[in-house]
Amino acid sequence: MDNLAEKLVFKVLGSGCCVPKTERCSPGYFIKYKDESFLLDCGSGTLRQLSRAKEDYKTLTGVILSHFHPDHSADFMPLIQALSYTPDFEREDHLLVIGPPGLEKFVKSLFEIYGFGPKGFEIEFIELDSDKNQNSFTLYRLDKNQNKYELTIEAIKGNHTENSIVTKVKYKSNGKYKGLVYSGDTDFDPIIGGFASKIELLVLECSFPYKIDKHLTPEEAGKIAEIAQPGRLLLTHFYPPCDNPDIKVQHRVKEYYIRQVLVAQDFTEVII
Repeated sequence: MDNLAEKLVFKVLGSGCCVPKTERCSPGYFIKYKDESFLLDCGSGTLRQLSRAKEDYKTLTGVILSHFHPDHSADFMPLIQALSYTPDFEREDHLLVIGPPGLEKFVKSLFEIYGFGPKGFEIEFIELDSDKNQNSFTLYRLDKNQNKYELTIEAIKGNHTENSIVTKVKYKSNGKYKGLVYSGDTDFDPIIGGFASKIELLVLECSFPYKIDKHLTPEEAGKIAEIAQPGRLLLTHFYPPCDNPDIKVQHRVKEYYIRQVLVAQDFTEVII
């Protein structure tokens, strides 16, 4: 059997959108590989969902933001506050904060507005900017057995906002890279399919059953997946109309992409 300790774990903390709904939290995802763990976006309620998923915010390696809209970033400052002021806990390790151009300005503006920042630890900002040929970052670590491992975070420019990215997270296993691609919010773009070519998991937003600018329909998600040919396609970021059972999201995707299509729920878990 495969050793799960050598795999990457992807957990959906929030499969919804900005519209409050009992069944779906705002966008937020958890990635764990060996001793590294990240929040991938962190909309409102993400920290509570993280606790419900029995994962520890105190040991997070970092946060990756796809863009700065509040439904994807609202729990960032609550995370900083929790890391700074949890009783009987003092964080010493720096926190990686990774995202599109403008990230450092965005975060420091939040510190100024709220009147506080990290206490007792530093933040390392990593802006992934393909226009400046700075579109990837790799962590090189040793595990508890002193074996080397690496985790790479790579991005291409997104089209949802002026400052948005499509993110790839990958690790090396037996000389080959495995991982996932996360679209964040996006309009249709075949370039995403090329970026995600043959990836083990493709996570695409699937916001509306009808066309809304800067978001995907099920059919558009299917077209991107048909280009990428991932091992699995996971649909997420649903607005309420997509939860109507009459919409048949999976069937509409499969008009263009016939392989495995998963519909995300909060706490869906995928092992890569």
